[in-house]
Amino acid sequence: MAIPSIAIIIPTRSRHELLKRCLSRLIPHVRSHPDCSIIVSDDGDALETSIALSAELSMVQVVQGPGRGPSANRNCGAAHATEELLIFLDDDCIPDQNLISVYRDAAMKNTDIGVFEGA
Repeated sequence: MAIPSIAIIIPTRSRHELLKRCLSRLIPHVRSHPDCSIIVSDDGDALETSIALSAELSMVQVVQGPGRGPSANRNCGAAHATEELLIFLDDDCIPDQNLISVYRDAAMKNTDIGVFEGA
């Protein structure tokens, strides 16, 4: 199996400080994986979130969520992804530095499994 590209999907609803904390841990690791992107789907005001994240925007695509709750918001983020592997994080997560590598390795070693769950 070729190395899969990755999209990290983060649903939110105008929780800028939590989102910034999550992104501050995530972005340094995404930079070392050029085939990895971050999509934030905001069920509140995506423009407001884009402004709040102005320093991070080179790495983050912010899209307007559907305003129908967390599940629909995750699906909205996924619909904007073109990558092969999707990783869903909540905006209040503090991602481990090995998050991307662990999921990528699991997907490559277990090609018959379509969904992985982490703690």
